Amino acid sequence: MTPRVPSWTSPRNLVHSPLTLPGTSADSRICKFSSLTLCGIDGKMGLNLRFESAVGERVRMRLLLSFVANFFLGLIGMRLGAFDLSGFLVGLITGWVITYAFGIGGFLVLLSFVALGSLTTRVSFSRKESLGISEPRGGRRTWRSAFGNLTVPAFISLFYIPYASTGLTVAFVASLATATCDTVASEIGKAYSHRVLDILRFGFKPAGSPGGISAIGTAAGVVASLAIASVAALTNLIQWNFLWLIALSAFIGSTSESFIKSATGIEAPQLFNLLNTAIGAFAALGLTSYAYH
Repeated sequence: MTPRVPSWTSPRNLVHSPLTLPGTSADSRICKFSSLTLCGIDGKMGLNLRFESAVGERVRMRLLLSFVANFFLGLIGMRLGAFDLSGFLVGLITGWVITYAFGIGGFLVLLSFVALGSLTTRVSFSRKESLGISEPRGGRRTWRSAFGNLTVPAFISLFYIPYASTGLTVAFVASLATATCDTVASEIGKAYSHRVLDILRFGFKPAGSPGGISAIGTAAGVVASLAIASVAALTNLIQWNFLWLIALSAFIGSTSESFIKSATGIEAPQLFNLLNTAIGAFAALGLTSYAYH
């Protein structure tokens, strides 16, 4: 069974739906999608409409609402110390694209990522700070963090606008679930673990070390990814039977990052955030194709 993608989530449907004129029969529809459309009223030529103007108005309204929603999310985030001005600007652009493509469901999934990441950053922050493993700038994320975590979801959103599909929807949710899983696992692991496992060398090292994972952090990350998937299901972006797939994809993405960090020893958080969200998205595409086709 292939789960459906709700029609309201895709801007493409704004130009693919037939238009029935008020007060006319069901057969009185737009005959051709062009800049100047000839319309038939009960089979008679009688009215010329610019169908694109009606579509354009809906597109402009969707763009405006998407911008306003993310603008206020950014203002609240800055006020609460979740990110700085640069993070706000990059988040506004990427969030605008995401919300335009996926509607209120996409916005709420994005909001959930921001909320869970910000809340877990504050958990035992003084302990993390004393150990030198806390997020710098008092926990405020910059444009680098927003770029690393939101580029892949925004890129998928751009593809979704003209090519809406279940696979792209699942990949989008999985990319943000991976970002959430990675952030929550890292912050909870640093807050409650004194040492972490190097999964490449099967040895232990201090909490906060690159490539290390902890049991409590990993568990928290998986729960967070399930929360993201649940928001997507509640808003009808995906069906409930996709929850396991989203959580597994997020785990694959975040764990792959730990392997690569441990193997390379490179300190490039934004690059690895970009990488793990891409891996999570591709894992979701692969699992969707395998499990439902």
